[in-house]
Amino acid sequence: MKNSQQMLTSVLLWMFAFSLFGYLRFYGLDAVPEIEISFDMAQYPWPIFLVLGAIAGVFYELIERRLNSKRFLQEGPYWLTLAIKPVIYGLLVLGIMIITGIAMNLFMYGEIDWNRLRGVATGKVYWVFFVFFLVASFIISFLQIIRQYFGDRVLLNLVTGKYLRPFEEYRIFMFLDMRDSTTIAEQLGTIQYSRFIQDCFRDFTKVIEAHQPEVYQYVGDEVVLTWQPEQGLTNFNCLKACYAFNEVLQTRREHYEVQYGIVPSFKAGAHIGRVRVAEIGVIRRDIAYHGDVMNTTARIQSQCNTLGYELLISEALWRELPKRTEGLSFQPLTNVVLKGKELPVNLVGVKPVLPEA
Repeated sequence: MKNSQQMLTSVLLWMFAFSLFGYLRFYGLDAVPEIEISFDMAQYPWPIFLVLGAIAGVFYELIERRLNSKRFLQEGPYWLTLAIKPVIYGLLVLGIMIITGIAMNLFMYGEIDWNRLRGVATGKVYWVFFVFFLVASFIISFLQIIRQYFGDRVLLNLVTGKYLRPFEEYRIFMFLDMRDSTTIAEQLGTIQYSRFIQDCFRDFTKVIEAHQPEVYQYVGDEVVLTWQPEQGLTNFNCLKACYAFNEVLQTRREHYEVQYGIVPSFKAGAHIGRVRVAEIGVIRRDIAYHGDVMNTTARIQSQCNTLGYELLISEALWRELPKRTEGLSFQPLTNVVLKGKELPVNLVGVKPVLPEA
C-alpha cells in the first residue's frame, strides 16, 4: 500500500514537472509570428508531456527504491544524496528524451532521421530541457528527504496547517526501548554506543516499511511509534513491529558481534487512547502529542523486565485487536501497579506462539 502511494506521488510530481516545462516552453509562441513552431508540439503538447512525466515518475520511483537500499547513501550525508540522485535522474530524463525523439521520428516519418535527431540533440532547447529537469530532480530529491524526515501524513498536515490548532486523535502508541542499554553504553563508550544506536535504527527501516508506523520521535535508545487504529490493528501491525525489529537485528547478528561484540534486543509497551495533537515552537517547530496515553505507554514498557515479557500491552488495546490470534498468545495480567498511577491497571502479556518441532 505504501509503495503504491509513493509510486503515485512520484508519477504526479514528474507529470507536474514535465507539464511545467511544456508551459514555459510553448505558451505564447503562437503569438510571435517570427517563430516557426511545429503543429504537433506547440498546439497539442500536454498529452505528450503528461505521458513523458508518467514514464519518468515510474522509472524515478524504481531507481529511488534501489538507491535507498544502498547503505553508502543511508549512512552518508545528505549532500551526497543530493549530488548523486539528480545526476542519475537527469540522465534518466535525457534517455527518455532520446527514446521519445526516435519514437516520434518513426511515427511521423516512418524512419529514423539521424541528422534531424542530431540537430535536436545539439540544439539549445534540448539542453535547456536537460538542465530544467536536472534542477527538477534536485528539488524532488530534496522533497523526498523532507518527506523521510517528517513522514507523509505529518508533512501533508503541516503544509495544510492542520496542527496549528490543537485537536484530539484516537491513536495507538508503542514505546520500543533497548534492553540493558545502560550496561551496553558503559561497555562501548560514548562514540561507539552512538554508532551502535545509529545501526539499530537504520535497520529499523525495514520494519517501518512492513508495518506502517509513524515514527513520532527517537529518545536516546528508545523510539516512539504511533499508528492510526486502522493501520495499527490491521495484521496486528502494532504488535508485530516489536518482534519484526528483533528478528531483523538477529539476521544482522554477525555484523553486531563483529563491530560491537553485542547483539541488541528491544522490549516494548503499547497502548491506545485519545491524545491531543498540536504544532509547537516558532523557530524550530515540532508536532507534539499530549495526554495520559503517552505516560501510561511509557509506564507499561517499564514493566517488561519486571514481568518477564518482550511485549506488554494495555487491556484497552487488547480489546480492540481482531479476534484471531495471528500466531500470538495473550496472557491477562491484573492489578499491575504502574508508577504514577493511583490505582492498579490491567495489562496483557504478549508472546509469539512457536511452531511445534
